[in-house]
Formats: sequence, C-alpha cells, structure tokens
Amino acid sequence: MRYAPINITTSGDNTIVASISFRMIRVLSYVLTTDTAMTVTWKSGSTNLSGAMNMPANTSLVIPFGPITPMGLVGSLQTNFDEALIINTDTNGNLTGHISYIEVAV
Repeated sequence: MRYAPINITTSGDNTIVASISFRMIRVLSYVLTTDTAMTVTWKSGSTNLSGAMNMPANTSLVIPFGPITPMGLVGSLQTNFDEALIINTDTNGNLTGHISYIEVAV
C-alpha cells in the first residue's frame, strides 16, 4: 500500500499521483479538508471519476477503507491504465488531506 499527501492551493487540475506505466491507481481511502467553499472532482487523466462534490468552507470529507474480498481490496475509485490521478477544484483555496492507494497491474 502507498500513501500520498494532498496539498492544493490553486484551481484546476492538480496531480495527486503521476501516471504509472502499465498500472491503474486504485484509491482505497481518502481524507479531504478545505478552508474555502469549493467543488472537487476526482479525475483519471481528463476523464471524470466522480461527480462534482460541493465542499462548504471549513469542512472535511472522510472515505474509509472498503471491504477486502477474495479478489483483493475494493477501492473508492480507480484510474484508467497509464493515467494520473487528479483532483480538479473550481476555486483557489486550501484543499488538504491524504490518500491511501495501490497500483493495479495490467
């Protein structure tokens, strides 16, 4: 399992995990905290993985680990092969937190 911090201050696309050759990035859990009202969208490269999530100022969003199955860890979302994991925000402000993820091979 791997971990990555989230420290975003500018609007637009912000890479959380760079693309990994022949791999998908499966997010197992995440925490987001913002001090500014904003809309957050998870993306795989240019493809949306989530809808636009409205976060009021001074709030947090916590998504815990999913179940473990015979096929492995169930994640919250997953990129396409060879694509970066991105968070897009619609406004400048502090979006902080962290993710836990695994790399899934082809």
